Amino acid sequence: MPEKKQIAPTDPLGKKLLSWEFWEKDKGKKTTGFYTLIFVIFLGLMVVCIFTKNFLFLIFLILFLVILISEWNRPAQQKEASIYEDGIMVAQKFYRFDQIETFWIIYEPQGSKKLFLNPKGVLNLEFSVSLEKQDPIKLREILKERVKEDLERKEDSVFERLKQWLKI
Repeated sequence: MPEKKQIAPTDPLGKKLLSWEFWEKDKGKKTTGFYTLIFVIFLGLMVVCIFTKNFLFLIFLILFLVILISEWNRPAQQKEASIYEDGIMVAQKFYRFDQIETFWIIYEPQGSKKLFLNPKGVLNLEFSVSLEKQDPIKLREILKERVKEDLERKEDSVFERLKQWLKI
């Protein structure tokens, strides 16, 4: 009887070109002053809502505060980002290269080190992936062959700055 050859299973995503792990959110410390400032802002907005009898906005404020506090108390998790021949996998979600409109990298040696991806579509928001100790030059070379690079973006987006300020 002829011997059957073992065929190694192929990855449906293609060959893995690059991979790294990153923390899904900044593990920055929240000081007492930070909590006091947030409390004063929310208290002030709630007083305005009561005096203007805008109870719907008051409900939204309370819900936002509950979500914010639950996000602060959720521990940061380490996720994996991988670049394949056919796309990018970020935290178990795969984006084909044709689904990504643009990318840009912000790399400041003592500051921000992030890869930003802007998926196509109205409802898909741009998002960032921390580069940690990943080589940004190698990453850029791989991505610019497959996705358009946005060379005009030089700093974090407003949404990214808000996330950093709120420490989420």
